[in-house]
Amino acid sequence: MTFIEGWMYRDGWTLTRVAGLFGSAVWPLLLALFFCHALLWRAFAGPSAVVLCESRPAKPGQPSHKA
Repeated sequence: MTFIEGWMYRDGWTLTRVAGLFGSAVWPLLLALFFCHALLWRAFAGPSAVVLCESRPAKPGQPSHKA
C-alpha cells in the first residue's frame, strides 16, 4: 500500500507503510553514497601499477618475446 492509499483509507501507520517509506527515503542516499565512494576511491587510490607483458624481464632460460 502506498502512502497516498493509506492516507485515503485512513489505515494508520502499519509496519509495511513505515518500511516502505523508509526504503523509499534511503535507497537514493545509498546510491549517492556509492557514487561518492567510487569517486573518492579513484581520487585517493594513487597511480595504478599496470605492467605490460612486454616490459617484464624474461625469466632465466626463456627467450624474450620482443622481435
